[in-house]
Amino acid sequence: MTQQTLEQTSLSAKSIQLLAAALLGFSIFAITALSPIEVIHNATHDTRHSAGFPCH
Repeated sequence: MTQQTLEQTSLSAKSIQLLAAALLGFSIFAITALSPIEVIHNATHDTRHSAGFPCH
């Protein structure tokens, strides 16, 4: 493999990892924030406010 091929492969792998991490984070947020279970929803709501993210 050439240096250019290795760099392209590395960039591609990093892009996939970034996308996977973003999807995982969004999924966790969506599941907990939109959950009908009050305890989970309220905990997420309070955490969001304590982190400085307004939601209403």
